[in-house]
Amino acid sequence: MYQYKTYVDSINFRYFSYRSNQKIPKGTWVNVPFRKQNKKALIIEEEPLTDTIKLKEITSLNPLYPLSSSITNLFYFASDYYISPIEDFIKAFYPSNLYTKKKIVSLTSGFIPQNKEEEAIYTYFNKKAHCTLETLKKYASVQTIAKLIERKVLALDTVSNIEKLDSVQLTHKTSFSLPYLLNSEQQEVIINISSSKHSFHLLHGITGSGKTAVYMTLISECLKRNEGAIFLVPEISLTAQIITALHEIFGECVAILHSKLSPSEHKQEWLKVYRGEKKVVVGVRSAVFAPVANLALIIMDEEHENTYKQDTSPFYHTKLIALKRANLEGAKLLLGSATPSVDSYYFAKIHHFQLHELTERFHETSKLPTFEVVDMTKERSVFSSLLLHKIKNRLEKKEQIILFLNKRGFSKYIQCQSCGTVEICPHCSISLTYSKLKSRLSCHYCGFAKPYIEKCSACGSKNFNLFDYGIEKIQEQCIKLFPASHTKIADSQHITTFSEYLKLYKEFLSGEIDILIGTQIISKGFHFPNLTLVGIINADNILNYPDFRASEKTFQLLLQVAGRSGREAKSGEVVVQTYLPTHYAVELASSERNYRAFFEKELEIRRLLDYPPFSKIILLTLSSGDPSSLLANANTIFKTLKKAFDLEMFGPLEAPIFKIQDRFRYQIFIKAGKKISQPLKQKLIDMKLENRKIRFLIDVDPINFM
Repeated sequence: MYQYKTYVDSINFRYFSYRSNQKIPKGTWVNVPFRKQNKKALIIEEEPLTDTIKLKEITSLNPLYPLSSSITNLFYFASDYYISPIEDFIKAFYPSNLYTKKKIVSLTSGFIPQNKEEEAIYTYFNKKAHCTLETLKKYASVQTIAKLIERKVLALDTVSNIEKLDSVQLTHKTSFSLPYLLNSEQQEVIINISSSKHSFHLLHGITGSGKTAVYMTLISECLKRNEGAIFLVPEISLTAQIITALHEIFGECVAILHSKLSPSEHKQEWLKVYRGEKKVVVGVRSAVFAPVANLALIIMDEEHENTYKQDTSPFYHTKLIALKRANLEGAKLLLGSATPSVDSYYFAKIHHFQLHELTERFHETSKLPTFEVVDMTKERSVFSSLLLHKIKNRLEKKEQIILFLNKRGFSKYIQCQSCGTVEICPHCSISLTYSKLKSRLSCHYCGFAKPYIEKCSACGSKNFNLFDYGIEKIQEQCIKLFPASHTKIADSQHITTFSEYLKLYKEFLSGEIDILIGTQIISKGFHFPNLTLVGIINADNILNYPDFRASEKTFQLLLQVAGRSGREAKSGEVVVQTYLPTHYAVELASSERNYRAFFEKELEIRRLLDYPPFSKIILLTLSSGDPSSLLANANTIFKTLKKAFDLEMFGPLEAPIFKIQDRFRYQIFIKAGKKISQPLKQKLIDMKLENRKIRFLIDVDPINFM
């Protein structure tokens, strides 16, 4: 007799023990009796037999695709660390349409037909034991079928259609032609990582230093040994260039997993990975869960990016999941960035990660771009005179330009000149963004949109002021000032599919676009030989956010955007427009050589304020449609936690955006020490389960405080 700890489907934050005469591997799905129901359950681990408690027995094995032992352990760990339901991690693992469900009807007893439709059903079931509900509807009406089910003449069941996995012997190509002539720095990094016994590695390489060549070489080494690899990128926009390179080198053993795939495409790619047909997975955040067999390497490019943190439940960070998975599977994790996160660089400095550095650009003729900061308090236009002069100069030389502004639309908000009304989202406490190209006002939080009718909703006036301009305004100015140039906008509203990203990449590479104007989706990864000027329109956007990482995010973004310029023979320039030219994040971003100076300054501030990496933070967000009862609940929760735990806590405070999607939001901010204690975790779970009338979100290691 064996005893197992199991997760019972849809029952979260609790695990249940069952027995079986069978030895069942961890990660297997089984069927169990649970509260007068038959439910599926996942084997978490084998337990010592307990004679004092009478346990129910597992009734049968379930044919659902099992999890590997390491993935099962990973989900158990992630659920505990992030205080999130294990169910959410399991859902992130399987494609949503992996199992197609059908309604099956069968005859349970003989009956005397009362009409022609019942006669047709009777005749049909003399030939067939069962059929789908859709098939039976061809012989009788829904009403007739429903009456027979009610009389228990017919039984209706829902069954899952599971595609059978064929076990096949797979052989993979092991010889690859890499299109890189590695320099001595790259060769040294590859040798050091390959020969190291350390599992966790950080590659700090300046922009254009050839980090991708290092990644590709390490992947080729994995495939030569018939091992698997996962290549993570922070945004879908980065996969265009990476996928092209991976397919050219490694061919059909590369799988692509990201949210822009159709459900059918995602399922087919996932199954090929699960079966072992594909050994390399490239994708965004959730690709870290990909069922890669014999996993030996996880690469996390642009590891500093905030998009690696899931901002809906479960609030996991891809980096921690990748660290744990590498540890569980005996794989190596390689984090790469020109601007590593303060946390990662700190862990490298204290030797939790092994640090590797690329200090020179890959192309010998390529130099780091020159960097000029413009004090916009002395300018009176969207473009400084210096930036205008440089744009004109580059266009005359037939060279390309990127203009960066991290704000979508034409104007952040519009205000009536007559009565002062600002057009506000009816569902969120935030102004509507005006898009001139689409002639509409829209909310970037709930998706609400309405046509722009050039008339104030309060007084009917047609006189408006436009405030806080976005990239559409920049494009309009470019067209007026440089009418002969070809401009294009790139943001998450205008570029929504993978094919559109690929088209944009090819157009800019071929020279069809002279000036590319975009948000942060163009700030990283792109390599364009003819791009020689980057203009950062307003460097101060992020500095004003209520976020202790604001300086770090600003510094990283400035250097990443700047790094697109002058990546080959042609020299590059960067112009940074700012109202805060003396802020250390702006000053030190003037050269990638300043990274360590920025790190030391930022780390000292974090140490003084006891922020990560010196402490753990938990953000509780409580929301409801009723603000008054919500505040009362939030106060009770805060006082209960404050009384039970000797920790630094703040709140409850209105969230920076108080209302989103008709729900009001309060936040409680907890500094939980160097490690989150199990009593605190359990208390938060208990309070979440007790407060079912409000939405109670627990975000461990938060990135987004809005």
